[in-house]
Amino acid sequence: EVQAGELRFGVPSSLIEAVRRTSDKEVRQAYENGTFTINNEKLPFYWAGAMLQSSPHSTQMDAKRQVVLVLRSAAQRIVMHIDNVVGNHEVVVKNIGPQLARMPGLSGVTVLPDGSVLFIYNPVALSFSYADAIRAFIAEATKQAADAEKALAAAPVAPLVLIVDDSITVRRVTGRLLQREGYRIASAADGVAALREIANER
Repeated sequence: EVQAGELRFGVPSSLIEAVRRTSDKEVRQAYENGTFTINNEKLPFYWAGAMLQSSPHSTQMDAKRQVVLVLRSAAQRIVMHIDNVVGNHEVVVKNIGPQLARMPGLSGVTVLPDGSVLFIYNPVALSFSYADAIRAFIAEATKQAADAEKALAAAPVAPLVLIVDDSITVRRVTGRLLQREGYRIASAADGVAALREIANER
């Protein structure tokens, strides 16, 4: 069982060639290049969350050590970045039905002892069947995040009004009126507290 962001899913142990802990620098380079080098061989590199169209990259990139799985299916090998290996389970794989059975990469489903359902994927099959869709998802998600960041930076910041009064009722009523008009508010009960607020924010 592995974790990528909020996703948890199973990978058959027969596919796992190695579990490696590597530096954040090496993983960042792999994100840029789309490949991960092992023994002078460049292997296709994927973030597990992007393969299942959940997230474009890990949110734990600040950690010094990162976890990657080297996966092999027949002659095909890939490297998959994950946040964490949750653990090993011996499981009974359930029949997923004829509709889902036709989906490349979905190997089966199991029920864990706590009652939660765990999908089991073959990431190698996923990467080769949906490589273009995975890359398109990453590009679109990255573009949306950049656009949202630009919009946030361009948005005007509402003026900040400092309300100073020894009556908490006056501060609350005045604050609500100003907030309805679109102002940001800060409040203080006396002049000394007001000076502290002014020192913290313009």
